[in-house]
Amino acid sequence: MEKKYDKFIVEGTLRLLTGLHIGTGRMSVETDATVVKDAQGYPYIPGSSLKGVLRTLSERFHHLVLPATRIPVCFLAEDNCSTGKRSEQIRKNIEQYDQNNEQAIEKVIEEEVCPVCQLYGSQFRASKIIVRDSFLCEKKQLKKHSLTTVRHSVAIDRDTGAAKDGAKYDYEVVREGLQFQFTLEGEHLNDQDEKLLFIALQQLASGNVHLGGKVSRGLGLVKLENIHIYTYNFDKETERKAYLQFLIEGKHVKEQIFAKWKEDILSSL
Repeated sequence: MEKKYDKFIVEGTLRLLTGLHIGTGRMSVETDATVVKDAQGYPYIPGSSLKGVLRTLSERFHHLVLPATRIPVCFLAEDNCSTGKRSEQIRKNIEQYDQNNEQAIEKVIEEEVCPVCQLYGSQFRASKIIVRDSFLCEKKQLKKHSLTTVRHSVAIDRDTGAAKDGAKYDYEVVREGLQFQFTLEGEHLNDQDEKLLFIALQQLASGNVHLGGKVSRGLGLVKLENIHIYTYNFDKETERKAYLQFLIEGKHVKEQIFAKWKEDILSSL
């Protein structure tokens, strides 16, 4: 499938509508379960957590933006392009070609690997997108001790419905209302990739997506705001120079507001 963009960049702000817990799996003097923090001790959101949520959203809502496809996404198929006999067959179809025959291998991947795996990556292709770690906006103006709190809880006995003896515990939570920088970068995206990414970002912008752990306790509700889209095609000299200027100065020249991008996608469905 023909590429649509050489470089696709999304920038925005991720706001916590409720508290957030993305745990480290470790305890501290203050709590049984700490949240992830950067080298300076400020909480942040790992890019791997964000990418995992986006992939799940693309899987769940792909049918809204893509026509019926003969390749079911891995989310729905038991025997899919990641495991089972189908995965083995795809591997055999690829191995019949010399590794230098990139065009033939690419054709096999496009025809046999599910659309979501083509975008987010699988054993047959590296991911086309990178989601950066999201760090606090204007964190120098924030006091570390006020950014998180500790919540107390207790495990429930399923048989009695009462609290289990000795099962009291606590966990650290990043306070609601904080804002984090969001950056996603994609390379060589085609029309199919763009639509899958659109539906995932649209859900994240709706404010109905949970991130991290303890979501059954109401944690992790986030909303993507102030979204801006930047696209570059390097076969056009002006855009190639504009991207180079961005790398040097850190400022984009070409910009597309999310609302306009959404309008363009919807009109193409």
